Amino acid sequence: MDRIIFMVLRNIYRAPFWFYRVVKMGREDAACTEQERYGYIRRMVEEINRTGRVTIRVQGRTGSSCFPTIKDFLTRWRSLRPAPIPLES
Repeated sequence: MDRIIFMVLRNIYRAPFWFYRVVKMGREDAACTEQERYGYIRRMVEEINRTGRVTIRVQGRTGSSCFPTIKDFLTRWRSLRPAPIPLES
């Protein structure tokens, strides 16, 4: 909890500018691309982590999320076979 407070206090003077910039980039009439938007957020988070002296470590599967996707669901759904219907005599 102390680390989060430390990060907020170290970046409090930058927050208004970052907020203004994110809102400006998020408008429909903004002249920036989606890649530029994500790049800006990525740089902002890197700066917050650097000034807060935080190191991020990622563990787990790489290249995919830990949550099942619709593709996983459909693959399992297709593999299910319907129960045979008994013939009435």
